[in-house]
Amino acid sequence: MSYTTPELSFDEISEVATHLPIHRIGELEMLGDIGPLFVEKEIRRRIRVAVSPYVHPDHFDEFALVLQECEGAIIGSVVREVLLENGSVPMPRRPANLNLVTRLCLEDPMRSFLHGLGYTSVVLDPSERSNESVDLVERFTLDVEHERRIVIMSVSKSRAIRVVLATPFTAQMNAITHDRIICLHPRATFANESFVVDGHNLGAGEADDARGFNVLGDNAHWTEPCGLQCPATWRKTPDDKGAAMYSWSLEEAWQSTWDPTRRLPLRAPFTSRSTTVDSGLAFMSAEALTWRARSRCCNMHCPNMQLFERRVRILLP
Repeated sequence: MSYTTPELSFDEISEVATHLPIHRIGELEMLGDIGPLFVEKEIRRRIRVAVSPYVHPDHFDEFALVLQECEGAIIGSVVREVLLENGSVPMPRRPANLNLVTRLCLEDPMRSFLHGLGYTSVVLDPSERSNESVDLVERFTLDVEHERRIVIMSVSKSRAIRVVLATPFTAQMNAITHDRIICLHPRATFANESFVVDGHNLGAGEADDARGFNVLGDNAHWTEPCGLQCPATWRKTPDDKGAAMYSWSLEEAWQSTWDPTRRLPLRAPFTSRSTTVDSGLAFMSAEALTWRARSRCCNMHCPNMQLFERRVRILLP
């Protein structure tokens, strides 16, 4: 079912969208065929603003196309900034740099693009590659008005999704592709919380809030069943049901379909939703991987914890 709001103009609805958290913006799709316009327009604006310290808005469209060519994504704190905007728990500080990841052997277009913007770069020593899924790390710097802009490009040993999943923190399991925002652990991420993924041994001081999110030992504080967000559930990149995805597009097609005698566009224009290949899902399914954050769920309201407790009572009477 859909509804219209004839009392609001297109610009007024767009203004309302700027004040909503990202997980509420999707409700604007209830406006019928034109609903996705408002959603993608606002998400595109937020991404453009978040990237603007590193890529001038005049070059944003080209940047997104190069990102597509590299089969890559924006990762790190810039993605969390977009996800947490207008949320109940805001980012405590602005990102210090822009992190990118590309597919193996497809990094050259992004390197050329950044060099064209005036960045200089250096390939980091292999000892500085904290992620075993990374083949190469290149650090780009640009000095602008007494400020240094930093872009870190990681080249995966295979597909870009492998690097996203190899992080020790669930709060960093997010990505912005050329037409999707992907958040693999939305429940914890929107609360600016993170779990340390099993198998990662962090050094002293690594598991603190210096990264801009709260690192928790478990999810015992959750008061509702985990559902698809259970950190102990095995998940797979193809057809993952626990991820939150938000569509956006570079298209500005509604400008050409606008009728000044009406308050809304004549029709829903082309958006990334109408493409034959869902690139957000393609990014996820590019490499078949399975993962889970924790071996045990500590949410007393979750069936997984209840099952674990029953097994413990049987094995350790």
